[in-house]
Amino acid sequence: MAGETIMSDGMVPVNATQSLSDLSSDPQLQEYLARVRRRLQQHDETTYGLLRNELRNKPTWVQDVILGLLAHETSSSFYRISKNVQKFKQCLEKYATMMHSEAATQARSLVRELRTADLAALHREASTISGHLQRITESRERNDFASVHQIAAVIQGNARRFSEKLNRLRPLLEELVQKAKELEKEFQQGAQQAEMDGRNLSTRMTWANGIFEWMDEIEGSAGKAVVAIAGGCCVTWLGALVLAGIFSGLGQLVLALGGIAGGACLLGFLGIGVGCATNSAELVRHSAVPAFGGLMVAPGLSAIANGLATMAATILVAVPALQISVIASTIGLALFLVGAVGRRALQSLLASLWHAELSEHETTQAAFQQMADHLRAITELSTVDAKVAAVADALEVLEITAEELATQAQDAQGMFPAAGPGAERALADMRTRMDELEDQLRSGSSSLLPRVTELTSHLMNSEALPDGEAARITMQS
Repeated sequence: MAGETIMSDGMVPVNATQSLSDLSSDPQLQEYLARVRRRLQQHDETTYGLLRNELRNKPTWVQDVILGLLAHETSSSFYRISKNVQKFKQCLEKYATMMHSEAATQARSLVRELRTADLAALHREASTISGHLQRITESRERNDFASVHQIAAVIQGNARRFSEKLNRLRPLLEELVQKAKELEKEFQQGAQQAEMDGRNLSTRMTWANGIFEWMDEIEGSAGKAVVAIAGGCCVTWLGALVLAGIFSGLGQLVLALGGIAGGACLLGFLGIGVGCATNSAELVRHSAVPAFGGLMVAPGLSAIANGLATMAATILVAVPALQISVIASTIGLALFLVGAVGRRALQSLLASLWHAELSEHETTQAAFQQMADHLRAITELSTVDAKVAAVADALEVLEITAEELATQAQDAQGMFPAAGPGAERALADMRTRMDELEDQLRSGSSSLLPRVTELTSHLMNSEALPDGEAARITMQS
């Protein structure tokens, strides 16, 4: 295997592997991005050596353009990767904040208590209510209203205790579900952005390969190649304009626009955006100008060419639309002049870089998606909340009914024995009402038991609120 070297302006090995690890701190983020940068700065020594050998005898501006293209692509790849990774870290920090919030801490504690003890106790309590009701009936028939009062008060107290805990849990679950939904959306958007970056990169790779193939096909006819590339070159147009003395107003712009279409087409092939081109005044001055000067090879014109090229560069810097065409056309001309061997070496290096970037996008997309899926599980706490509400509602009915039964029993105790016919009628009404309340308690306990069983099953199987360091998530590619 060929050795590896590190360029100052960067390439990447195809076989490098990375994983998006724990990014919960800035040092960890910087360490990860440093690994990415190193990956983007490595390449096969033989391929790069071949390119440098082909560039050795080429004009300086050609060397600058080709190596500058490598540097630009490396920088752009790193920017796209780091943008998504930093977005992932920001979302991960929000997740950590949510999972360490007071609401999550309290909810986790309450769920733990419910899982380990409370639900089992509630299940036992619901199962024993029928026994309590049997004793209430027997006590009432013996006119032992004090026992009825005590047993009803026990049912009321237990129902209140469990109900209060569940009612504390409900708003906490609602808050977590809302935050989890918002954060799930952010992670999902991050996954979509990484996927889009990968698709766009694949499209650029296809277009770039098409450009390289096209240049190989036309290389046999140098005249055609020069015309094909220089025909879209704004430098050529500006040279003609300078020589013709056309330097003012709309006429210059209209003529120059003839070359912009060809340049913009090449920009699309190479994936170079308008933002990049319009910020490249140095490339205009140091690459496009010498290229224009190189076209004016007639004896005695070199000094004139230099002067005219400098004037052209001044205009180009002032007119962004012309910069776009000039930069694209200059790159195209440099790609033609570097030759087939140099282009193949450059194509191989770019392919290595782009495949490595594509791998990073896939890794980041998977990390975003995994967190989105994890948060979707948390949003399913809304189902748990609904079951908590069902149990709480049943407990509330039991509490209210048992409280009224205890009150009726206490009143009946004060009324017994009846002092007269009126008291006897009142006591009879109390007995009737207590009988109705016993039926309601019996019905309520029958409703409570399956709800407790269902809630227990959901809480035991739910992983939405794990114990331990819930916010420390490690994503493996």
